[in-house]
Amino acid sequence: SLMNYIPRPFLIATTALPIATFYAILAGLSLSTQRALLMLLSFCMVIFLRRNAGLFNTLLLAAVFVLIIDPLAVLSAGFWFFFAAVAILLFSSLESRYRLASDKNTMNGTLSKAAIIQSGMQNLAVFSSAQIAIFIAMPLVVSAFSGQNSLIAPIANLCVIPLISISTVPLGIAGLLFSYISLDITRFLLLCADFSLDWIL
Repeated sequence: SLMNYIPRPFLIATTALPIATFYAILAGLSLSTQRALLMLLSFCMVIFLRRNAGLFNTLLLAAVFVLIIDPLAVLSAGFWFFFAAVAILLFSSLESRYRLASDKNTMNGTLSKAAIIQSGMQNLAVFSSAQIAIFIAMPLVVSAFSGQNSLIAPIANLCVIPLISISTVPLGIAGLLFSYISLDITRFLLLCADFSLDWIL
């Protein structure tokens, strides 16, 4: 397979960057979307250059990119919220990802049903640990910067972000892509996306 000739991180970065760029343009290149794209670009650059920069240095690189484009961003709370959230997500899942890599090495490349289920459960554990960390830590960050907080916001984000990620956004993108093939399918997909968003709201 292709992964026998190209390192897996390089292949993932090569695939992720154009897809993320397409999504960022689709989302209107808002400020938060630009920051997310620059963050991904920083990690992809580290992978392409084959540097072991570490998470903290890569975050600093992303911050440099953001500040080159908008030097006054450092004065906005949104800048610090964004990097705090990304740092929490990355560092909270770091230990889980190392454990996952270790367990995969012990599998010796087996593709048994039990190994696949175990790998899926471990990936779910990494995702869950990141969500719990952001649920606990982000309100503290918001309180530190603004001096106030909402009790319902963390709970809403914990539920809404995964739901929109697995339903509304994929359906909307699929509707856009199918608009070049069939307007009936496009209409159905966009109605489903609208229904999912209404249900979430």
